[in-house]
Order: sequence, then structure tokens, then C-alpha cells
Amino acid sequence: MIWKGSSNLTHLATILLMLAKHRSCFKMRLINCCHFNWKYKKKIEIADIGLAILMAERDKLEKFMGIEKGAERKNDTDESLLEEDAAIQDGADNVSAESESSRSLSCDYDEAEKRAYKSRYERISVMGCEVEYSFASSLVDELEAALMGQLPNDDDSSDSDDSIYGVSRGRSKTKRKILPGESIPIKRQLRLSAIASIPTNGDGCVVLRENGAFNVVGHIPKNLEERLFRDDAPFPEYISLGSSDRYFVKFDDETYYFHGPPSLSRTLNKKMVKKQKVKDKKGTKNSVSIASVAFGREFDDFFVVFTDGSWECDGELHEELDKLLNDRGNRDDLVWVSLGPDDEFCLKAKNGRIWWGGVSDEISGLLFDITDGNENEVDYISFGVDGSYFLTHRG
Repeated sequence: MIWKGSSNLTHLATILLMLAKHRSCFKMRLINCCHFNWKYKKKIEIADIGLAILMAERDKLEKFMGIEKGAERKNDTDESLLEEDAAIQDGADNVSAESESSRSLSCDYDEAEKRAYKSRYERISVMGCEVEYSFASSLVDELEAALMGQLPNDDDSSDSDDSIYGVSRGRSKTKRKILPGESIPIKRQLRLSAIASIPTNGDGCVVLRENGAFNVVGHIPKNLEERLFRDDAPFPEYISLGSSDRYFVKFDDETYYFHGPPSLSRTLNKKMVKKQKVKDKKGTKNSVSIASVAFGREFDDFFVVFTDGSWECDGELHEELDKLLNDRGNRDDLVWVSLGPDDEFCLKAKNGRIWWGGVSDEISGLLFDITDGNENEVDYISFGVDGSYFLTHRG
């Protein structure tokens, strides 16, 4: 019989040791047995002889194993010395690369996780929210710079046609003349603040911040661009974009401009005239203003929400949105409504509830994840052509 490897030898030696250890116990149990006789005594003597032979073999095997282990250690030592000599000769700095790799793999994973967490924290601290989006890949670098608050100087954004109609341009502080005794609101003094919304039409977008600073990435309607970058322009408070160059912008001096169907003009004028005529007992103006303006698939489709929760719409609405409004009794409790060029819609009510329809599986999955347990975390969503979108949230 040929034994290969030290494991088999170890196994046999273990068995022999166990037999020798339990021999005396086995003998005493037989002697104490009430049926003990000479036959058993004879068997014990034979067993003793067998055990003696086995124990002798065990000693031989243990001696052999000791020699084999010594040879293995010697071989290992020789190989290690050869490896060290080779490492020194080759100028290697690390002999045990594999063990170092295994340790560094864990360290690299921990460091990557820490960096990812830090990066996410830094993004949230700069943006004031989390942003999910799908946008033209050719504009992603400029968009990321805008999201992280890299705003161009005013002088760089409005002195030439190239800067106004380039890929990315922005405005960070007003050029409007400050009159004697006039004070700038605190939020206007802040160069960088949280993102308020990111309206898009798919070809471009506006990263609008709460203090009125903004970045334009890509292409937006020329008329809107000119109004945003006028030297004496006030700061925008709300912007909406749609297909076919439709837009709406409201500035902080309560002026607003838009391009859209004639029915939108009538709706806005009616509400704003009513606002100017209605006064409370103290003689101040009614505080109703425009909360959101959304443009749908067709040019005549729009949905306007006012700050008191009331709303007006026209054109062809998504049948699910129309049914939702009817099922809710057309209540005047809306915060905003967003429409898209492919009949998408999303609606938020003052109780925090969110409804959506006609959206892609990607957007629906995001909204489900974000609204799971806390629907108030959704700030706003805008839709553009080719499946583009921007979703801002606090979760």
C-alpha cells in the first residue's frame, strides 16, 4: 500500500491512538462483566498482542510523518528563499502580492463606499436636493457642472452672442440698478442656493435655484433666453418649458411672459386681473399667484395651477388625469401639475399625495421608490422629448 500525502498518515495514526487509549477501559469492562470466563481472557490476550503491533506501527508512522513534515518545511523555506532572491534581483517591492491584494481589495471597497457616500453628501449639500434625470449625453458634462453650482459670471453670460446661445450659460447676480434706499432680499444676496426646479423641453434645460440664480444648458426658446439675460432683468422665480418653443416665466417683480395658445393668455389674464381687483379688508392685494404652468402634447394643451390650489386647463388631457380630477371632485387643492410631450402627467396635491400616468417604467419605478412611505419628498418633475426628464426630491 502506498500512502500519498500526510493526511492519510495522520488519519491512520489517529485511529491507532484512539484504540490504544480505549484499550484499558475495554479490558476493565470485560473483567467486571458477570459472565467473564477464560474465553474472554484469551481474547483479551490476543487483543493485547494486536494492539501492541498496531502501536508499534503508529510509532513508525509518526516518525515518518515527522520526517515528511520536516521535508515540507524545508522545501517551503527553500522556495521562499528563492522567491526572495528573485524579488531582490528584480527590484520587487512586495513579495507577497496575493495576500496584499486580498487585504487591499477590502480596503478599496470600503474606500469606494466612503467616497460614494461623500460624493452623494456633497451633491445634496450643493444642490439642496437629489436629482434624477435622463438627458442628452452630449450635454451631461455641462449639466453636471450646472448642478454643482458652477455658475458663470454675468459679464461672461451676456456680452456676446456666443455666450448667450452656447451650450451652457448662467446668471448669478442681478445687474439691475439698485435705487437709493432699496435693499436686496437676503435670498438674493446668496450666490448659491438650493435647486428650485429643472424645467426641460428635451433639447435644453434651466437649472433654477431658489435665489433666482440659474444655468441654461442646451437650447431653450430664443425669446425666453433674451428675457432671462437682459441687463436690467429681474430674477426668475418659476420657469416652464414645452415642445414647439412654448414657455412660461415668472419673475420676482410679479411680471410674467409666455409663448403658448391664445386660451392660455385669456386664462392668465382673467386670473391676474381678478387678483388685482380683489382686496382684503386691509386694502392689500390678493396673494393668489401662478404656481405652475404645464404644456401638453399638442400646442393647445396646458394646465395652470395657482397658489391657492385652484387650477385651469384646456386642450386634450390624458384620460387617466381627466378621470383622476373628476374622481377627486375637481378639488382646488393642487400644488402643481406637470405634463409631457408624450402625454405624460404628474400631479401633487397639498396633502402631499402624488399621482402619475403615461410615464416610462424607469420614471414610474423612481416615483414608486421615492414615494414609498413619504410622498412629500417629491419636489417636482418635468418631461421633455425623447424620454428626457428631471425629477427633484428630498429622499
